Amino acid sequence: MKIAASIELVMQLAAQEATSGRFKEIEPPHIVAAILKFAELPVEEVDRAAPGSDAAKQLAAEVRAVRKELAARGIDSTQARRKLRAELGRGDAPPGVPPQHRSAAAREVFDAATRIAERKGDALKAEHLLAALLASPSPLIVKVLGNALKTQTWQAGDVALLEKHGQDLTKLAAEGKLPAVKGREAERKALIRTIAEGGKRAVVLITDNIEAIRQLVASLAQAIAKEEVPASLKGARIVDISALDTDMGMNTTLQPQLEDAFAEAARAENLWLLTPAIEPHVASPAGNWWHDPLRVALEQGDVRMICPATPTGYLWVKDDPVWKRWASAMRLQETIEGEVPQEL
Repeated sequence: MKIAASIELVMQLAAQEATSGRFKEIEPPHIVAAILKFAELPVEEVDRAAPGSDAAKQLAAEVRAVRKELAARGIDSTQARRKLRAELGRGDAPPGVPPQHRSAAAREVFDAATRIAERKGDALKAEHLLAALLASPSPLIVKVLGNALKTQTWQAGDVALLEKHGQDLTKLAAEGKLPAVKGREAERKALIRTIAEGGKRAVVLITDNIEAIRQLVASLAQAIAKEEVPASLKGARIVDISALDTDMGMNTTLQPQLEDAFAEAARAENLWLLTPAIEPHVASPAGNWWHDPLRVALEQGDVRMICPATPTGYLWVKDDPVWKRWASAMRLQETIEGEVPQEL
């Protein structure tokens, strides 16, 4: 994976923090302190010192991205950094001896940040490290940052179309409003693993039984609500927009609304959409009108999707270069043990 210049700079700052505190290893709080210091870099001076430099522009953009996230969470970088140092105290390494490597916990943070970057099709940047640290903070980081670690919620009006046409399954699961699901544990674990590992922007769930997909996605939402998922999925939202094909009347004139819904989803952090089903193309101009915006959203990479598909529907898209590059596929069992066949 490509690593942005900000990562090298952040790790230099983290090593300085660890050395100053006489720690033998770089720990996650040192990385947090380094990112807070990174956010204070005078990027405007860098821009002026190297006008037109791509490296300077990129560094400035990365600093601003970190500043924006800190501001959104109400984190004062200077105060938080001082509190972190006070809570960390002193280690037992000899004075002035730099740490030789990262701790196991710090390496886990890098692994989580890498998965976040891969999901976005991006180089590893400081903002991804920050996201990983905030998603799975150590007790010391929790003590210092407190309420700033809470998952950010949608602001009123930000996702009007998703609220109108979609269901927040994670919210329903947290409220106990989704039925209990039994018998799909292995499939749920496989789906969680696929999503959490990153690298893909969509998961295609293949079956003729739409109820099987609803059961599996409900089970995923329940696992997220209970935080029985990897750090990268904690706080994630699953929003069901699969009814868009009927809500919008399968009307091609409403395609811009679906595109707007995708734009809303792109603005929301850690959100996955359960989309209308992928089905074989039909001759009717109104048929399967959502396929094109679905493909465009997948190619652009700002939206994460769980896409139902019949076996024939999957055959229709599986060799498409965009779907082939950015989507994983899972075949589901048609029935699970204990189910009563529908015809009975």
